[in-house]
Amino acid sequence: MLLLCTTGADLQTFSQPVPNTTAEPRGITIQNADSTVTMTVRFRMQTWLRYSSENPGYGNSHQTGNSSADLTIRKLRLRFNGTLFNPLLSYLLQIELAPSDASGVYNYLRDAMVYWKFNPTLQVGVGRTKLPGERQYLISSGSLEMADRSAVHHYLGLGRETGLHATWNILTGSQGLTLRAAATTALPPQATAGIQRLPAVTGRLEYLPLGRFTGNGDTFEGDLLRERTPKLSVGAAAHAVGIEQRFTGLNSVTYVPESDRAYFADAVFKYSGFALYTEYAVRKQQHAMSENVLLDDLSTGYTVQVSYTTPWHGFVAARFATVNTDAQNVLGETHKALHIETAAATVGCYINGHRIKTSLEVGSYKVNTLDISTQKPFPLYVLLNLETGI
Repeated sequence: MLLLCTTGADLQTFSQPVPNTTAEPRGITIQNADSTVTMTVRFRMQTWLRYSSENPGYGNSHQTGNSSADLTIRKLRLRFNGTLFNPLLSYLLQIELAPSDASGVYNYLRDAMVYWKFNPTLQVGVGRTKLPGERQYLISSGSLEMADRSAVHHYLGLGRETGLHATWNILTGSQGLTLRAAATTALPPQATAGIQRLPAVTGRLEYLPLGRFTGNGDTFEGDLLRERTPKLSVGAAAHAVGIEQRFTGLNSVTYVPESDRAYFADAVFKYSGFALYTEYAVRKQQHAMSENVLLDDLSTGYTVQVSYTTPWHGFVAARFATVNTDAQNVLGETHKALHIETAAATVGCYINGHRIKTSLEVGSYKVNTLDISTQKPFPLYVLLNLETGI
């Protein structure tokens, strides 16, 4: 791994900070003869070789099991973006060619957006893309330091939805202030067949009090560009889903109050190769256990992650995350409770930025519920992660 880092250093296009540049080359661009239509093509493949002393108790299931080892193509994505006859009209299309890591089924469409740039500070789009929620989700999964996002995102984070998405750069000087908002439709908590999609509103505000990051460094993890002066970005987001309309019969409709509220606060700090990321999340959901019994589900989560990137593009990182959920009915009876703790450390190198990198991650996790508790307090996993792409 050390040899890869030292050899790959010559491939880096961003070894020295350059103002107003991105962190790494992004794809191959194709254009027509008069340059009125452009298309930038990118691909990304993530390969995992993983051993775990027990099956993880978070993510898809609360159950734990025997040790396991597997080699998996975790992600294989194609991305197309460009302009259409007018520089102000742009598009984004992203498709997934590997089974979804969340459900094991194919979910081909990731993003499908058309944007119009009204002026240098305001852009509005229609289609399907990420909601402007917590920072770690807005950062591409290919631009993470750890192999995957934290348990806080898996339990409390938002997803992709269809609707109107807007970005407004309120301050464009040395200090940045950006508002992102979305008006979309969403499925309610515990959605089943016959449930209509609901109106949802999401908003996020980000502030850069110490000036802008080199190469948009607040959009990827790790201080690859080794900021020459301290840089800080703080953000807050909120998400709300409306009231569910539940169909209970062929012609009858019963209105059951169901709601979904989420709140996020996060910050990232970078300086001279050092990076610190932290986030706090709260999500409150209310859904019906039966026609007359409602269940209030309150979940909180916290993540802290630190890393250091060397001048020769090696990196070390560590992360701790915890999630707590508590669901009670109107009588105060607890129906489910869940406590998750995860800790992980990784060492790796950037061969060509986040586009081509490799890392070795070691971590542990603990899952406690009302009905089961892991017998091994800290089962271990070892994960070799390889990212390739353009």
